[in-house]
Amino acid sequence: MSSKISYILDKIWSLNSIAGWVTWKEDVTTALRMSGFGNLLKGKRDAESETSDGLDAESQKPNHQGPARGDQVATQQHCVPAMATPQQKNSNVRLLYCGFDVDEPDDSHYRFLVDGRHVKYVTIAPGVFGGIKMGERVGEPLVLGKILPPFPVGDWNDGHVAKDPVTGKATFIRTEKVQFPEVKSVWHNVKLNELDFSPHPGGRMREGVHVVTHPTVNGGEPVLMKLTVWPLENEMYYMELETAAYQWICDTGIGPKFLGHVTEGPNGRIIGFVTEWLDGTRSAEPRDLDGCKKALARLHQLGIKHGDINKYNFLVREGEGHEDEVVLIDFESARRDRPHVELEDEMKALKNSLESTDPRGGPGVVLE
Repeated sequence: MSSKISYILDKIWSLNSIAGWVTWKEDVTTALRMSGFGNLLKGKRDAESETSDGLDAESQKPNHQGPARGDQVATQQHCVPAMATPQQKNSNVRLLYCGFDVDEPDDSHYRFLVDGRHVKYVTIAPGVFGGIKMGERVGEPLVLGKILPPFPVGDWNDGHVAKDPVTGKATFIRTEKVQFPEVKSVWHNVKLNELDFSPHPGGRMREGVHVVTHPTVNGGEPVLMKLTVWPLENEMYYMELETAAYQWICDTGIGPKFLGHVTEGPNGRIIGFVTEWLDGTRSAEPRDLDGCKKALARLHQLGIKHGDINKYNFLVREGEGHEDEVVLIDFESARRDRPHVELEDEMKALKNSLESTDPRGGPGVVLE
């Protein structure tokens, strides 16, 4: 079994109106399982210290907004790169995400923004990086300025880079326009461009889950954004289910308030959604059994089975002089029109779920 480490890099940038420099926030997350890119292991801090663009990490504090799916361990950093000499090649391109293998036996996957509005996916064949260290493969100046060839012009969103057999240099061997999978359950009247959000410094991130702000959403206060950016059918399947589930429970108070769909770029495919951020809550404990039963019963009254009743999917907001409020989250395993016996079995399993010490499904580990 080969050792495999893969990074997911998310950069959300804002333009400094005084200096005109671009700054961005970098989040490197890792997971024990991610379909489509193999098993991911926890990223090492020294990988970030090796980056060539002078990144300085700032610590982040965790909150209890809720878990990502599966057994996941997340690391978070806020980084501001040092000023670099302006690049000529690919100067109109910005790095959004990346996933790669440290031993480079397989393709590496990158997600870029071109001209501030066009999202393009680039697959890089093994061997292109050569002896370049792991941490340097997330450095935007190095990747765009030295490793990759100039981006081809034209209407494409899926490109493949490999070494030219004659020159040995990296080249785009293919570009094409692909209809990537997207969310079809578009029921809310609000659609928001993912690029218009700004990171919230006090928010904790997991794979595809971000605490962000938007000037026109929730009065500019923090909200939760959940995305599936990689164009994988199985990943989009769960996003589709959860998006539909929020329509089923709309205006019931069972889950967070749904605030709108998220598009990939200005007019791109639907890749996620935004909900209210349940700040000031905690994960449920055995002492919250009665409140959790009431919350789950409200869901069952609609004929909906949650499907993942681990204690981290019950968020408790402690009341001052009144009963605690319990809100359900993470509906990607939810199914409706379920037989009564399935709903009964789920309710019976709730007590053991709250008493479980299994960390799976819990908040990721944030490295300070």
